[in-house]
Amino acid sequence: MNTLGTFTNTSGEKFKVRGISPLALEYLKTDLVDEWEKIHETKFPSRPTYTIVTVSGEKETYYHDEKTAETDEEKELLKEYTLAQKEIDSNYSAKLVKMCLMCVQVEEEKLKEWEQEQKYLKLPVPSDKLEKKARYIETRAVTSRLDTTRLISSIFKMTGITSEEDLLKAENSFRNQVEGTPITESDATER
Repeated sequence: MNTLGTFTNTSGEKFKVRGISPLALEYLKTDLVDEWEKIHETKFPSRPTYTIVTVSGEKETYYHDEKTAETDEEKELLKEYTLAQKEIDSNYSAKLVKMCLMCVQVEEEKLKEWEQEQKYLKLPVPSDKLEKKARYIETRAVTSRLDTTRLISSIFKMTGITSEEDLLKAENSFRNQVEGTPITESDATER
């Protein structure tokens, strides 16, 4: 993505940002599941479901939640899935923030000035170029939780995710926000 946008932090400083490829977000999700499977030496648990027959005789499939899991087996499957999903969600959030930090454009002059300040204060300066950039952004551009939220939102908007609903979905991409929603064909491809 060549288009740059602007992120303004809570201190009023402006930074140029670029969007993230939607495909990069998808790769992040699948890579995290693959990583989880390697670490745990097992397949990522499928989200447990149950099926009901409607009055009209049609079958509808829903995801289990704490209220619908009744048998010990259903409860155990839900517990396994929930724990695995929480682990993925945590890792996804951390890596998403790092991806967003890398989308902030840093002026070389400001980076050098920051580096001199860090050395003067006898604070460590990472030797790796990307780690240095991330530390600069963490200490200068994103200085509060609100800044983090604003940064992610501005980058998602540049990515083409613009509605509040879409932003919420993107920020919680591994969670199903609506309990009891029937499974759609697009959900069927979820792990």
